[in-house]
Amino acid sequence: MTDIFKKGFNYLMGYPVFFVPPLIPAIVSLLASFIFITSATAAIHSGKGLMLAFIMLILGVTITLVVQLVTSAMLIHMAQVVEEGYAPSLKDSLQASMDRLGDIVVASLIVSVAVGIGLLLLVLPGLVLAFLFIFTLQEVVVGNKSAVDAIRGSFEMVKGNFGNTLGFFIMLIIIILIIAGVLGLVPVMGDFVANLVITPYYSIVTTIYYLKQVKTSQPRSSIIVEG
Repeated sequence: MTDIFKKGFNYLMGYPVFFVPPLIPAIVSLLASFIFITSATAAIHSGKGLMLAFIMLILGVTITLVVQLVTSAMLIHMAQVVEEGYAPSLKDSLQASMDRLGDIVVASLIVSVAVGIGLLLLVLPGLVLAFLFIFTLQEVVVGNKSAVDAIRGSFEMVKGNFGNTLGFFIMLIIIILIIAGVLGLVPVMGDFVANLVITPYYSIVTTIYYLKQVKTSQPRSSIIVEG
């Protein structure tokens, strides 16, 4: 299992293009914040109230969340491509993500609602659901599945190999905490740099693990490799 974590670092260092997708939501978020502040200021001075600013805020948050989903899907596709022996392409990964945008958004929305309700109830059910649905985006992007089938596929994959998957994610969390702790010491930009590393690394290693589970299980004719 440790080879997956080593691969993750090798892929990340070998292909700097992995650092690009995490930058996109950050830029979009900054632009959205600027637009919101500008709209709020204009609304106050014009006497029209804050309704326009509120609408711009909701729109900005929605766009930022969608962009985050797209870039997460891009990282998964890029990791798949590298694992299959090809060089990752931002253009190809963006196209692959946009082709599945509907299922990506719907699946993420369903999972978020389910996990949110679980967290509100007793916390633990939410954490369990989050763990069971952890490969949902991989199932959509790599497995080429619909939103509902992707959620079901992730559930079945984790349930079928619960012990190993739990051990894998415990190790991943420890590694992420170490990375965050070390890079967080960087003055001013520490948290930003940590996020720039952790985001692609997480997507890479979880996708490698996912592909390994797919290969060791029964053949899935739905798996499509896009180089």
